[in-house]
Amino acid sequence: MSQPPLVISLGGSVVVPDQIDVDFLRAFRSLARLLSRRQRVVVVCGGGSVARSYVAQARRLGVTEVNALHRLGVRACQLNAELVRTTLGVRIPLFLGRRRSEIPATRLFVAAPYRIGATSDLASVRLARLLRAPVIVNMTDVDGVYTADPRKVGHPRLFDTLSWSEYRRLFAAVVRPGMHVPFDPAAARRAERLRLRVVVLSGNVGNLRRWALGKAFRGTVLG
Repeated sequence: MSQPPLVISLGGSVVVPDQIDVDFLRAFRSLARLLSRRQRVVVVCGGGSVARSYVAQARRLGVTEVNALHRLGVRACQLNAELVRTTLGVRIPLFLGRRRSEIPATRLFVAAPYRIGATSDLASVRLARLLRAPVIVNMTDVDGVYTADPRKVGHPRLFDTLSWSEYRRLFAAVVRPGMHVPFDPAAARRAERLRLRVVVLSGNVGNLRRWALGKAFRGTVLG
């Protein structure tokens, strides 16, 4: 029996930490193709550092309209997604639709947010609902959810699991352009309503492989 569909929310900062991570993309391509042999896989790309850079510079240039800043973020997500789609060898265009009937019939495809204000995490939740996928894997630039930001605080504790209510208490409830959290608050609220689980782990392909094989992995399970 085939596995249920798998939705991977691929953070833009994993794809482009400072510059495009070619080694990561090669390794991710191999694993994504392997996973797609046993289940349907959709990769939803975020904007990451590309989006944050554009938003920050737009603000420096005096742009204050929130929708304009959100639009930059969405376009950054789509740019990263085009890179990933091309790398994976997916020939069909990016999935930007809203209906189950529009979802490609292929075993592997790539998607990105299409709506102003949407994030890759929110798009992942929407696709999980359309595909009836029970789990979202969120690959980001930290190992999971910590008691404090590990990039700013030395030796915080990594949570193995968190309920959605516990997760919400750790982060602001409002989505802002360029926001950087393990899983965005609007997506978290929707995932909770849909009773989805979200696995937050780093952009380490070996770690993702261990999770996919049911082995011990480093990360945080939400929900």
